[in-house]
Amino acid sequence: MKNKNAAAEITHTAAENAAALLHDAKDKIAPLLDQGKDRIAPIAAEARARGTEYAHQAAVAAAPAVAAARGAAKGRYDEFLPKLTDALENLANNPNAQEAQARGLAAVKALRGDLQLSKADRRRLHNESLAQIQALRETGAVEKKKKKGKLLPLLFLGALLGGAFVAWKKFFGPQETDWQTHTASAYPASDTQPKPTQSFSEPVDVPETSGNTTDAARYGEGAYVGAEPPEGYSIKGNERSMKYHVPETGGYERTIADVWFNSEAAAEAAGFAKAQR
Repeated sequence: MKNKNAAAEITHTAAENAAALLHDAKDKIAPLLDQGKDRIAPIAAEARARGTEYAHQAAVAAAPAVAAARGAAKGRYDEFLPKLTDALENLANNPNAQEAQARGLAAVKALRGDLQLSKADRRRLHNESLAQIQALRETGAVEKKKKKGKLLPLLFLGALLGGAFVAWKKFFGPQETDWQTHTASAYPASDTQPKPTQSFSEPVDVPETSGNTTDAARYGEGAYVGAEPPEGYSIKGNERSMKYHVPETGGYERTIADVWFNSEAAAEAAGFAKAQR
């Protein structure tokens, strides 16, 4: 019992001492915290002010670039929209595109049971397309801030007209191909006619259509120059080779005669030698 009371007294004394120490520490720390807060507050305020100033400077510096980018995008959009509306208008006025639209509407009506598209429906469809294009053009000129939102139906209409035109070309347009089948051979037909054997040792001259009998004088007696020699002048003389050919030789038929002789002696007297073939 005495030990328990002693322990309780010691515990109570320790608690009182700890409370006193905590109170003293609090009294000492509180001024330090107040001093730290006073010192940090100006630093934080200065940092906040500098951050605001830097953000403002960055915004001022970036403003021209942002404005230039916005202006460039706006200028490109302003240039693109009139060209696109003109192209859509030309496409809407194209007879092929109109026919494609009419056929598409006719197909829809055929599915509903109507087998023929009237002229009024064709005219109505064309007028609606032009009205939509005109409305888009007026909207682009008046409401510039909403151009981006208006571009989507414009592109949708262009895609619709373009798809209709492609469908018409594919199913109803003339079929044209860039490739044509050629039945003729790329190589010339070979000549099947046999050609006479030619001797490369002796030239072959082109026959003359006419002759001059007065030229025979330079060959001496027994010579004749012309296309039709008289009877007895059967020996052929070739001026280029300076050889004469008698009817019994192999090259006689293919030799063109520049001069005719009535004997071998006359040919040799004129300076011609007898051909061996």
